[in-house]
Amino acid sequence: RKAIEFKPTFSEAYYTIAIILSNAEEYDEAIKELNKAIECDPYNFEAIRDSMYQLGIIYTELRKLDDAEIQFKKLIDFDSKYAEAHYNLGFIYSLKGKLMLTLQKYKDTIAIDPNHYHAILGLGNIYYAQGKAQEAIDEYQKAIKINPDDINLLKTIGSAYQQVGRISDAIASYSSYLILSSSNFERDEIMDLIEELKAKIAN
Repeated sequence: RKAIEFKPTFSEAYYTIAIILSNAEEYDEAIKELNKAIECDPYNFEAIRDSMYQLGIIYTELRKLDDAEIQFKKLIDFDSKYAEAHYNLGFIYSLKGKLMLTLQKYKDTIAIDPNHYHAILGLGNIYYAQGKAQEAIDEYQKAIKINPDDINLLKTIGSAYQQVGRISDAIASYSSYLILSSSNFERDEIMDLIEELKAKIAN
């Protein structure tokens, strides 16, 4: 607050206050501070972009999906190369059940940032839900290279491998899942599945 008193156009101070308020779940006050950060200095590109992004995140947290959609669209208009804006707009579309718009936004995200893990994973999940197992595998393999320790992904790609008849790859993925998983949840089921798949290969 003292920084703002000294310099009323100090966007970063408003933004910092907003983050503190947001972490305390005082969202209405955080939104006010973010709007001040956006308005007080029209030449501070990063502060405006970060504040617009945080507004979208808060609206998402509050499940004000229409407001979040509007905010991320504004952010894309402001900075069309900001991958997180495209990804989060895609996430909002997914929450609204707008599958094709989600798909496009994830593709837009990857076009900007080819190693955006969540967009790649999201794209794979859409293909998997559509029954496009091979397309899903292609995306999951990219995601695994970025984050090889995602145990849920290892299980999912194992299932996708099964669907396309790649039994050895499925066994390898499930085995990696067992090695990395620290939970007993589903462990016996996965072990039984591996044995069933090994029996198929043996026959």
